[in-house]
Amino acid sequence: MPLSFVISASGLLAIAAYTDVTRRIIPNWIPITLILLFIAASAFRPLDSSFVYSFLVASVVFLVLAVAFAFNILGGGDVKLLAAVALWVGLAGILEFFLITAMVGGALALGMIAYQRLVLVFPIALPAGSAGTGAPAPTLPYGVAIAAAGCIVMIAQHASL
Repeated sequence: MPLSFVISASGLLAIAAYTDVTRRIIPNWIPITLILLFIAASAFRPLDSSFVYSFLVASVVFLVLAVAFAFNILGGGDVKLLAAVALWVGLAGILEFFLITAMVGGALALGMIAYQRLVLVFPIALPAGSAGTGAPAPTLPYGVAIAAAGCIVMIAQHASL
C-alpha cells in the first residue's frame, strides 16, 4: 500500500480529532472517506484473505460498539471512527489499536480531571459555563485517542511492510 494512502488516512484522523475537540462531533464524511480510501488503497495490493478479514474485523467492531452506543457508553461518531480505523489496521493490528486507544484515552481522562481540579483551585482560569459552576462535566473527546492510536498502528504497519 503506498505511503500516500496512509498519510491521507492519518490526515483524516487528525481532522476527526480536531472536530471532536472543538465541536464534540465526528462528521460522518470522515469514516466514510476512510472506508473509501481503504478500498482504493487495496487496489495497490493483491486481493488476499487480509482484505476480507479487515472487513470482518471492522464489521464485528461496529456491531459490538453499536451496543455500547445503545447504552450511551460511546458516541455514534466514535463507534463509526473506531470501525473505520479497524478496517485499516485489520486483524493483525486490532489488539494493539485498542490497547493504544485505551491508554491515550486514559491519559486524556486524567488530563481532564487534573484540569478540573486546577480550575477549582484557581477559579480565574475557569471558562464561563465550565465545570465547577454547576454545569455538567465536560465529555471526553475520545476521537483524539482513536486518531492517535490509529495513526500509530497504521504507520507502524506500513513501516514493517
